[in-house]
Amino acid sequence: TAKTYSKDGQYLIELRVESDSACSATDTARVYVIPKANIQIANIPNVCLNDSSVFCIGHTKPELEALLDDYDRAGVHNILALAGDPPADGSPADGDFTYALELVELVRARGDHFSVSVAAHPELHPRSTDSKADRIHLAHKLAVADFGVTQFFFSAPDYFAMLDELSALGCDTPILPGIMPLTNPEGVRRMAKMSGATVPEELAGKVEGAGSVEEAQAIAIEAALELSQELLEGGAPGLHLYGLNKSEIVLRLVDQLNLR
Repeated sequence: TAKTYSKDGQYLIELRVESDSACSATDTARVYVIPKANIQIANIPNVCLNDSSVFCIGHTKPELEALLDDYDRAGVHNILALAGDPPADGSPADGDFTYALELVELVRARGDHFSVSVAAHPELHPRSTDSKADRIHLAHKLAVADFGVTQFFFSAPDYFAMLDELSALGCDTPILPGIMPLTNPEGVRRMAKMSGATVPEELAGKVEGAGSVEEAQAIAIEAALELSQELLEGGAPGLHLYGLNKSEIVLRLVDQLNLR
């Protein structure tokens, strides 16, 4: 996983994974995830950033083509294609893109050396109003992607139900479940309002009622460990662990799951 922070406008990234797992970095302050000047990750030795998220809403086709060219030259060929959020004030978004599927098609046109993943929402996309239509759209998106990565969730049955619904539509593209350790319940609640995820309030209460930071982390990690094990035992092809600048939390999970 990656730990990111800003200093004098520069994004510095600590990558500490010591296995064959993929690493990704996301700059949520800008639509362009890894600024061109920072693709080399400050020349940190023995580190290769091999995955990047790209948002398309609000951007033109030439802009994203130029970004993909930068990534290509830097050897970054694994793209998580995301639509992004429309303007919060409800005004129309500028740019040439409306859906992530359009970005997938743009990346595909760059050549077979790019791998493309897309987002999936076990509890439905936050802007979806119809579950059937949501799954049909997701199936179409997954059909042209190499794999999917889910928004964070806390109930394994939601993930497996999504897979069953997609399978009924003839879609068997692998989907990595997204795991968010509930170390910061208030922050997760804010994100859940935007993503449509359900926060397990009983677990959140235990974390918030802990007597120390260490105890709170232990509670959150144990819950994430149990969810991860249930998913892997149920056939999930892997895990996407959300770090949120807490690489040590993710590394503890990786160790306890014997993933390195």
